[in-house]
Amino acid sequence: MSRPSARNRHRVRRRPGRRRGGSAGSTPQVPGYRVGPPLGFGARGALWSATAIAGAAADVGRSCAVSVADARRGVRNERLSTLLEVRHECLAEVLEVIALREGCAIVSERIDGPTLAVVRASRAALEIGEVAAVVSRVADGLAHLHSRGVTHGDVSPANVVLADPGRPVLVDLVGPVEAEAGTAGFRPPERERGEPASPAGDV
Repeated sequence: MSRPSARNRHRVRRRPGRRRGGSAGSTPQVPGYRVGPPLGFGARGALWSATAIAGAAADVGRSCAVSVADARRGVRNERLSTLLEVRHECLAEVLEVIALREGCAIVSERIDGPTLAVVRASRAALEIGEVAAVVSRVADGLAHLHSRGVTHGDVSPANVVLADPGRPVLVDLVGPVEAEAGTAGFRPPERERGEPASPAGDV
């Protein structure tokens, strides 16, 4: 997959945008990107497929993923600012944050492949060597994230994508952890007690 050029990376753009139509589920219009069908849906809404066009931070033609955050968080979110600088092969890259009238569009690297949850449900248990490889690489990505002061808050098989050729990538990095309930069956005990998310809880 191609990488954004050095002069275009880590950009936060404040350009007007609007959604087609007025419904909450309508396709967002994001300057610099052609937005396509949803890739999936989660607690924070749709994750849209997108292709970079002229003026985008990503290389023209690159496939990306776009989510739209609520206006109250805007582009002044410290977490998003930090994630724009995070680069690790086992973490989905946040490429750009673009201000819209409704909030902001968060453009991320698109990671194709099955999630660890799908793999676990569709075959026999992973071999010990496979488990060790996935856990060690995801742990390395988490350590990189934690070293920059960012907690994930929902480390679970559904948020680990097994990208070709077998590279595990931790996704869903952009949400506010204070509002992150986590995934049932994978929440650390302190989260079950209502305590805040922490790097220790991620581990």
